[in-house]
Amino acid sequence: MDTCNIDRYAAYLAAGGRGESTVKLRRSHLVRAAREIGPLESATADKLISYLSRPDWRPSTRRSYRSSLRGFYSWATATGKIDTDPAAGLPTVIQPRALPRPADDAIIAAAITSAPPRVQLMLELMAYAGLRRCEVARVHARDVIATDRASALRVTGKGGHTRIVPIPGHLARRVVKLRTWAFPGNDHGHLSAAHVGKLVSRALPPGVTGHMLRHRYATEGYRRSRDIRAIQELLGHAKLDTTMVYTRVDVDQVTAVASSTWKLAG
Repeated sequence: MDTCNIDRYAAYLAAGGRGESTVKLRRSHLVRAAREIGPLESATADKLISYLSRPDWRPSTRRSYRSSLRGFYSWATATGKIDTDPAAGLPTVIQPRALPRPADDAIIAAAITSAPPRVQLMLELMAYAGLRRCEVARVHARDVIATDRASALRVTGKGGHTRIVPIPGHLARRVVKLRTWAFPGNDHGHLSAAHVGKLVSRALPPGVTGHMLRHRYATEGYRRSRDIRAIQELLGHAKLDTTMVYTRVDVDQVTAVASSTWKLAG
């Protein structure tokens, strides 16, 4: 299978500053599509639609593959690799609104207590700073900074965007004490995001994921502050709609709001 144009597109994404994980994801999507439908340069709109309509995919998977194909064909058309963009008319993927799934505090505390020291730190960075696994993997001692009020961590998230996240003093001291990568490995000096995910998953009970610790961080922060914009900044979301998926509203709060409508002014 010839992947020359796929590799050129991956290089184009990297040159545009897309994150390494994003480039790898887009390339893997395109390589898989080429294996199943043949050379992408000769694929038709019907072939692409048939490929994306497979029934075993979740809406989020279908949407991600569609995005990869749209990006590749837009580039291929603009650079003269193909004459017509077969992905231009691909239908928009409707994705049902997801519900937040915050992990229970007791479960998190038990996992932190029983995990090895290295994994304890991973869990705390997810639970107390809301970091994604790819962000946990890249934590370095030099990223800890002091602010006027507390310690904080400089976090580089999706798309290379940097944000400052306040963290507990004990967590800052542990990271600084390491003096280098918090989790050394073979991926540019640190562990890969996938390996961090595996270690965290092993420390958590079945049905609980590391991303649910991030949901807990968002939900608890919103419950105490009611400041959705602050939560958006802390999580590093480009869109407020994404943040709202992470924040579960208390049942008591919903009941209170609903009950306020039960009496009509006479």
